This record gives sequence, structure tokens and C-alpha cells, in this order.
Amino acid sequence: DGIDAAVLYPTLGMFYGAITDPDFAAAVCRAYYLWIADFCNTHPGRLIGMAMLPMQSVERSVEELTYARNTLGLCGGFLRPNPYNKRLLSDPVYDLVWATAQDLDMPIAFHEAAGGLHLLGADRVSGFGARHIAAHTLEMQLASLSVI
Repeated sequence: DGIDAAVLYPTLGMFYGAITDPDFAAAVCRAYYLWIADFCNTHPGRLIGMAMLPMQSVERSVEELTYARNTLGLCGGFLRPNPYNKRLLSDPVYDLVWATAQDLDMPIAFHEAAGGLHLLGADRVSGFGARHIAAHTLEMQLASLSVI
């Protein structure tokens, strides 16, 4: 079919950003990537799991990113593009997360979901599909703009 590899993201795990307790968020993230690393080991090089980062705490994000890379061998991480703790991803408080990702040679991807966090434009449309279209487009554009 011409598909050599797939990068895998969670489904319900995408709502982890709404967890307010940093330790619980980190535990949810670790549980996910322990599972995804094991799942991907069935087809190494073809199934690529990404580590969720608990941006509720910079220290926990750095710790978890390092663990995901050095212990599990995950090659990248991802974030919801929405603000965490009412801070844009470009906020200097997150500089250590970005520096750690760079030091570990781990790309960080953005992946939006249609719930769990405040969604830009969701108040202007009704229905899951419309919220999904509005939030994905707007949140991804603004996150990209904020880190450029």
C-alpha cells in the first residue's frame, strides 16, 4: 500500500492537557508512553510512538521527555497547541522544555483534539465536527505562530 511507517498519537489521551494536577498529568503521560513504546516494539522502525509532555509542570515535562528518550527510545514528543496554565507555548517559562528537546534531538509536534482544553472558535459553531474543524485550524496556526 506504500505506507512504510506510521507516527502514532493517542485518542482519549489527547485530553490530558485538561488535568490540573502536575503529578497526575505526568503519571498519565508516562502510562501512555510506557504502553506506546511496548506497542511499537512489535514493528520497530514502522510504528513510531510520540511522548506526551505534561506541560502543567516544566520540571515534570523535562523529566518525562528525558525518560521517554533515554529509557524508552521514543524519538519525539507532542503537545496540544493550546495554552497550558494560561501561558502560550512561546512563554519563556517553557524555554527549558524546548532546550531539553533540542539537546535530546527530539522533535516536538503539535496535535490538537476537540475537547479538554479551551478551544478557540468553539463558541462560534455548534456540533462536534464544526468545533473540530475550527479548533484544529485556529489552535494549530496560533501555536505555530507563537513559537516562530
